[in-house]
Amino acid sequence: PTSFTDYMGDDVKNLVINRFKDRKNIPNTIMLYGTRGTGKTSMARLLCKEIQCLNPVDGHSCGECEMCQAIDEYISATEAGADCPGITEVDAATTTGKSDINDIIDDALIPPMYPIKHKVIIMDECHMLSVSAQNSLLKVVEEPPEHLIFILCTTDPDKVISTIRSRIQLSLEVKKKTIEEMVNKLEQIAEAEGLKISREALQIIAKKGDRI
Repeated sequence: PTSFTDYMGDDVKNLVINRFKDRKNIPNTIMLYGTRGTGKTSMARLLCKEIQCLNPVDGHSCGECEMCQAIDEYISATEAGADCPGITEVDAATTTGKSDINDIIDDALIPPMYPIKHKVIIMDECHMLSVSAQNSLLKVVEEPPEHLIFILCTTDPDKVISTIRSRIQLSLEVKKKTIEEMVNKLEQIAEAEGLKISREALQIIAKKGDRI
């Protein structure tokens, strides 16, 4: 998905859309949690678009400005660690040490260059950071500068130290989609790709894929 219109899961989507209407009240610390394959990283990237848009319409990303287009390219890249101005995506499963996190934080503390207003750090599988790395992160999460926003994604929020969890301003559970939602989305994709396939076959795919 390159917009919340394309994103599955109305409960989470509507909550985010309502929360981000007031751009003066964008949270600096966000946690997205849920089982593997439910769309946490996709949600995080869409949140970046909401945060970084240069010409928001009714409080939401325009989809047309320089930043929205750059983030669309970043979203389509799909792999972790893709590059985009104002966004740093960290795979905490491989970047676990305190020194690595300190380097990332030191860079993030420097205000962004105009016209970018924010720096966003997406920390994927953040529960896999070492305790010392989490404590380094805590020092910034406690009082983040106005320009810095953390989006922490995790399949196991209980392994994130409680002092970080207590400072999360927006916490969202990203759940598995229903079979019906999956089939509808797969049907849209099949039509866009010019594929002929029955709903029964799509139901089997959604079930076999365990709704992820």
